[in-house]
Amino acid sequence: MKRLKVPENCFWEAIRRFLKNVGNNWYQSTVTSHKTAPWEQWRNLFLDAFTQKVWASACEAFQYQFHDGLLADYALKKLNLLVAFNPKMVLCH
Repeated sequence: MKRLKVPENCFWEAIRRFLKNVGNNWYQSTVTSHKTAPWEQWRNLFLDAFTQKVWASACEAFQYQFHDGLLADYALKKLNLLVAFNPKMVLCH
């Protein structure tokens, strides 16, 4: 961003121009709650959302399938994987 001469307090606005599809959806949801946050917080949110580790845990959580054994064991393991990926996931009562 510095190479483009964008002031640091506008980095969060400039990043939108480089995002497409999922990245743009992430930006739209993040801007509503973090619009006035400093760049370092935006940077951390971006890295949390798009680093290889996060995608690997997302793939593991969403692709985990039941093969054999107790269905309750599968359900608890699947739930743990999903919550590890996104702690905001909760079961509806």
